[in-house]
Amino acid sequence: MKNTATTIAQRITLGLYLDGQRGQPAADRLGEAMVGPQGLLGILETQLGLAAAHPSAAVRIVQYRDCLAALDAPSRFYHRSFALDPLGTAACLLGWRDDWALHLRAGARWEDALPPDSPSRLCDLAAIEERARVAVAPDLAQRLEAIEAALKIRTPDIESVRAVDPIDVFPARWQAVLKALPVRYAPPATGNGAGFLGALQQRLERAAAGERLDPLAWQDDGTVLVVQAETRALAAHWVASRLAASDTLLVAGPDGALLDAYLAAQGQARHGLKEASAFRPSLQVLPLVAELLWTPLNCHALVQFLTHPVCPLPGFARRRLAEKMADAPGIGGAKWQQAIEDIAAKAGPEHAAEVAERIAFWVEHPRFDPEAGVPLTEVTERVGRLVGFFERRLGEPDEAQRAGFTAGHAQCQACLDALRTLVAQGHAAIRPRQLQKLVAQATGAGGPNPLWSAEVGAGQVVSLPGAAIRTAARVIWWQLSLPELPGPLPWSAVEVRALEQAGVCLPAPAQQLERLARTWLRPHLAAPAHGRARTADPGAAARGRGVASAVADDRRGRRRPQDHRAGGSALVRRRRPARRRPPAARRAQAVVASARRRARGAAAQGVFLQPRALALQPLPMAAALPGRAATVEARPPGERLPALR
Repeated sequence: MKNTATTIAQRITLGLYLDGQRGQPAADRLGEAMVGPQGLLGILETQLGLAAAHPSAAVRIVQYRDCLAALDAPSRFYHRSFALDPLGTAACLLGWRDDWALHLRAGARWEDALPPDSPSRLCDLAAIEERARVAVAPDLAQRLEAIEAALKIRTPDIESVRAVDPIDVFPARWQAVLKALPVRYAPPATGNGAGFLGALQQRLERAAAGERLDPLAWQDDGTVLVVQAETRALAAHWVASRLAASDTLLVAGPDGALLDAYLAAQGQARHGLKEASAFRPSLQVLPLVAELLWTPLNCHALVQFLTHPVCPLPGFARRRLAEKMADAPGIGGAKWQQAIEDIAAKAGPEHAAEVAERIAFWVEHPRFDPEAGVPLTEVTERVGRLVGFFERRLGEPDEAQRAGFTAGHAQCQACLDALRTLVAQGHAAIRPRQLQKLVAQATGAGGPNPLWSAEVGAGQVVSLPGAAIRTAARVIWWQLSLPELPGPLPWSAVEVRALEQAGVCLPAPAQQLERLARTWLRPHLAAPAHGRARTADPGAAARGRGVASAVADDRRGRRRPQDHRAGGSALVRRRRPARRRPPAARRAQAVVASARRRARGAAAQGVFLQPRALALQPLPMAAALPGRAATVEARPPGERLPALR
């Protein structure tokens, strides 16, 4: 780490999957950072003086929508889709444009280098690109292009960049930036475990390299343990009881919030396994306000608006109006006027006029015909008032409430910017479906639960297997299940070849599968040289059963089954399973019969609607390469957690 006169040169660890991960123990690391592409982008833009406020995705979609509308004609391939859903079509085609630009070789413009006989879709998008290049806000590729140009005249305070992924897995624009930095690439991780763990690691590496291997016989030497539970709740209970050990790496699946809840229930530190959701309270105010714009009045939406914990109306006023709506739905009439008078009396002479104005603005306003649409000026005014409502609460002393108000403010501000862009483009009105689409695009993936932040004492945790880059004494893989496999490209083979000739190097699905398979090896290779690993049963995951996962323990020897009990409870069978091994066919039949006896609800659907589950398929990371999977003998290893009776 180099010290300069005013700054400390940074040492960066870069990985394709490291954004937002916490895969190393807490320590004093002044000048060191472990980041993914987005983190490195922020560091470079800050040090090179390129940091700026970039428009939201909703604004860029509206901008690209205007480009599509300007060149729209019956002969354009997107004409009919655009007529039905302008914003949805613009979002899809903008995603294509950004993806092509990110994989474009440096110094090339794909729209200028297309072959003359290119397919019509590419020709249409090339014509649109001439306009979009100046009309649409910069995308990630253009920001990287600016960084690449700045690196030629300035040197950032970065001592070294250690990349844990090879350069060919990064898009072309990122490769050009990395070549201008002091990057050294770490060698691929290899397994050095002992016993059955070591044999499993070697088989998985050889399978990923393309070898065809025979099934690997299970060895009960204690280096690999598979734990199955009847429900995910029992699985979370088991894992939570074993996370207190030091130097433990947790690979959390999609249900990490459930595991965090059990950790908190057992008095352990939460790991911050928050899930983003568009249904946080602060993110629901804008959709409700938009729903109240239309005629006839949606009484259900009005009651939800009045009873919502985040509402621009005073609490006593909305509670009184909600009581009236529950007794007599509708606005106007004697009962409504009586409720308004009660609210005025409660507010007092000093605030009665202000409260009445707010009720008139948010509830008693004019409503519009869905077929004709609502004037954009009307929507812009309401969203602007919501921005001010959240802005006044950004200084809330409670951290959780402040985080919620910040998310609501960002959502409303993105929607307001998009609406103003539509107004600037000359649009006068917007219909319900397009307004809903605009609000959804401004919301994005939503926000995390502000009440579930990581606490002091939280260990190493990653939500992506590719982020398991450091060896730990113990590795727990929670809810091991099949990954989301990449689908086919949305372009034909002829279009892909034309794009390649124009300089766009898109990764083929086979390449994406191979990369996915290699990233799924990392948690297993993170097991120690002399240790015990516990890995999830893929058959249980396919059957829909809760799986408590993979552990690597640095202690030698075999652990007795009763040592796996969760707090001494009767959640785990205490009797050691028989060591005599029946024939493979009989073992598979026993697993199927046992699963059918216990299958109920979703578990039953997993057994009977997924026939491949009965064959006890290989581990998911090996299964990502068809015909190259290393398999484990069909024997239910480890222990099973019986259901609570």
